[in-house]
Amino acid sequence: MLASYFKIVLRQLRSIYSFINLIGLIAGLSVFVLIYLWVRHELSYDRFHPTYESTYRITQKQFNDKGEVYPIALTPGPLGPFIKSILPNVEQTCRLVEVDLLLRHEEKAYYHVGLAADESLFELFNFPILQGEVHSLGAGADKIILTRKLAASYFGNSNPLGKMFTLVGRDLMVIGVIEDVPTNTHIQFDYIIPFEFLKATGLQNIDTWDWNSYHTYISLKDTKQVSEVEHKITEALIAHDPETKAQITLQPLADIYLKSGHLNNDMRNRGNFQYVLIFSAVGIFILIIASINYANLATARSLKRAKEAGYAKPLAPVKCS
Repeated sequence: MLASYFKIVLRQLRSIYSFINLIGLIAGLSVFVLIYLWVRHELSYDRFHPTYESTYRITQKQFNDKGEVYPIALTPGPLGPFIKSILPNVEQTCRLVEVDLLLRHEEKAYYHVGLAADESLFELFNFPILQGEVHSLGAGADKIILTRKLAASYFGNSNPLGKMFTLVGRDLMVIGVIEDVPTNTHIQFDYIIPFEFLKATGLQNIDTWDWNSYHTYISLKDTKQVSEVEHKITEALIAHDPETKAQITLQPLADIYLKSGHLNNDMRNRGNFQYVLIFSAVGIFILIIASINYANLATARSLKRAKEAGYAKPLAPVKCS
């Protein structure tokens, strides 16, 4: 049976028109599938975190003397711990900031993009632990966590736990190794150091309220109270810095990658939701055109074959009375 179908297909492909028709349909479907895979990947950003539906990033709408809006993705260092202590609806907070430091181990020294973060990072985000532990990250400033790829580049197949790195003239011990960061998250890094490292080395002052330098994430117990939480965080910010002109907004975690084009001082890895809409429309249009074109050509060929068959049909004999 299959052999017969295969012979029929080969017989049909002998016609150049049938071959062109089939190639056009395959090309259209291929382009549509590629666009679909890209769109699905763009829309999947940060949705693999178990708590993504209740996790938000704190952003600010700042205003200058002319009343012009200047939205930023940064907050003061003390904001996260303070709002957790005063707002019952806030389940967890996490501060982080991207760092690009020279990472030295013995004779090897390279610049890598990392994070300075609170240990609560692993409660809000899903970065699987492969070796060691990560919960003591906040106990002191002399610890570091590596991704699998970075650990392999420095230590090969040997155990990296307990090994020492030097950053900004300070020795840090490897306490854990995590899985490589997936591509579909806006947070990209090769290593994690304690948030207190910034203060211990004098790189930044994490205790001042009038300096916006850090990304602050929170998880809520009740997501229906987002507006109320925004209002209370704004009040807390103004209470500690009366000169500030800002309005707090909570940005859902799943929206950060695609819907942060309006924000200043954001992370380097972000996309554009308009591109997703444009490519989705282009993919659907290509699929429709390819289908219509295939149907039209197939119909034209079938009508032609039917006409040829009509011409070739022998006349029935006429009986004479």
